[in-house]
Amino acid sequence: MSVSPARKKRKRSSTVWLHFDENQEDKTAECRYCDKIYASTFSTTTMLKHLHANHQEYLESTDTISIEDRILNWIIHSLVPFNCVNSEYFKLLFNEKVPSSATIWLQLSARFSEERIKMRKKLVKNTSLLSFTHDIWTGLNGRSYLGIITNYVDNNFQLRTHLIGMKEIESHSGKNIADLFCSTIQDFGIQAQKIGYITTDNASNNDTFFTEMGKKLKIKEPAEKHVRCMAHVINLVVKDFLNEKTTEEEPVLPSNQPRRKRKSIRKKKNMYLFHF
Repeated sequence: MSVSPARKKRKRSSTVWLHFDENQEDKTAECRYCDKIYASTFSTTTMLKHLHANHQEYLESTDTISIEDRILNWIIHSLVPFNCVNSEYFKLLFNEKVPSSATIWLQLSARFSEERIKMRKKLVKNTSLLSFTHDIWTGLNGRSYLGIITNYVDNNFQLRTHLIGMKEIESHSGKNIADLFCSTIQDFGIQAQKIGYITTDNASNNDTFFTEMGKKLKIKEPAEKHVRCMAHVINLVVKDFLNEKTTEEEPVLPSNQPRRKRKSIRKKKNMYLFHF
């Protein structure tokens, strides 16, 4: 039986896709400037009409857009560091004077504030419950950051995921996590009654986090909102099996056996037990 080759993804050439984000899973396209969603068919006429009717200011020709805005848009949508403008090779791409990284940083901060306001309006306006995940990440510089993500179904029945917090945290205590989490959702106008479930790893400080969060937000049974990350559970189980020491019930290999061989046999045994 012959198998048909996988269909290649069609390249999007229309300028409409500079203003819409495509979701491959549900085959939809969302406007970057409002909540409007269309089916992402190959015809872009409807989306173009929407832009002309509601977002004319974003359809200006490139000649009328300042070099600062052009570079800023490229940095944001290409996920590159803002200090790339300091490169002499980058400057050779333009006939105009390229703004400094300090200027780009100021404009990037202003754009961030604008988008944050839009995000707040979306979350406040949405009628469904908001679920969250959070975790602590430590950078190469030794500083720790608490990342907070919200997941929800919007009023158009589309699943949405947004990063709403990435704040530096000094201590990994449950109280500190609760302080940052509560201040973040309050900044976005999220009320306690709109909190769905919160997924975390299984560290003990997260148990303290739910207790402290319940006190701050006056939630009677905060532990009921706790979802333990299954991937973290499996990771701990596998590590435990691989690191298990030989017990008296296990046959002890002769001491003259190479250490590497004995360790390999023990790992195979534990993986066998885990599988069954």
